[in-house]
Amino acid sequence: IEGMQMAPMAKMLANDAAVNDVIAYIKTLKGKAPVATVKGDATKGKASYMMCSACHGQKGEGQKALKAPKLSGSSDWYLVTQLKKFKTGVRGAHPKDMEGMQMAPMAKMLADETAMKDVVAYINGLGAKK
Repeated sequence: IEGMQMAPMAKMLANDAAVNDVIAYIKTLKGKAPVATVKGDATKGKASYMMCSACHGQKGEGQKALKAPKLSGSSDWYLVTQLKKFKTGVRGAHPKDMEGMQMAPMAKMLADETAMKDVVAYINGLGAKK
């Protein structure tokens, strides 16, 4: 359903250049860091995040070469939602979604929603100023 909400907007973009223009504009926007809403055990999440760090970086900074997005500073509810989608096959099942096909088995390694919330609680701390 969420994808269907975005589909009409995406269809208005005529080509890859238009998509890239929107991305460039979004990168100029400044906003506040999201407020943590997910309750989880960051200590347990740290152990799970070790598998994530290979692609997403030690500090959740992402790796462009691997097409692994930045996680630190992301809305935690969004991260949990995406992990659920990868785990259930809503994301990462399309044959042209190469990055999603790499992420889906990683999400499936998280036993349940509690494990997802634990790893996201750890990611929440990666963006914290020290």
